Amino acid sequence: MNDTHRSAPSVAGCFTSPCPNTHVYSFTVSHTTYKHTASRRLFEACRLGLTTCAELILAAERETAVPDDLGRTPLHIAALNGHAECVSLLLKKLAPVDAKDSMEQTALHCAAANGSVDAVEALIAHQADGEARDGGGATPLIAAAKANQLATATALMNNGANINAHNRMHKCVAVHPVGRGI
Repeated sequence: MNDTHRSAPSVAGCFTSPCPNTHVYSFTVSHTTYKHTASRRLFEACRLGLTTCAELILAAERETAVPDDLGRTPLHIAALNGHAECVSLLLKKLAPVDAKDSMEQTALHCAAANGSVDAVEALIAHQADGEARDGGGATPLIAAAKANQLATATALMNNGANINAHNRMHKCVAVHPVGRGI
């Protein structure tokens, strides 16, 4: 077997040794390939909400912004999966709050569209740009409205999100079902 592509050890291994192996592993989670040992473990810890594990990995590596092949950072993954504790940890470790993935979405877009009020509030508390535009011109509020996430849309509006913002298709929050209920 080639040394650069082995079966990845479980994330649980990071509890006893943050970097037990220096080989590069390749594995797939949700159709995304990771090829960095420590960043792979950090992505997996953030995906699963294993804050203690993520903290141990960060203590050894200190790298919070290595993107996957879709340009997502561990902060995107934690926000996407609604793990506010991991989001807060990454932000305390100076993860770039407004990093954009290949679709130009920030972690705030991910948290808003997936209904994680706690992650949205953690990102806003760390000065996330509530008016950031993704590749389609949508703000996090438009992403929340499009996904019918009333709670995250409300949290964004309570923190000053522009309800009149339009995306590139000239659609605003009010055209989405959640927007009509606001």
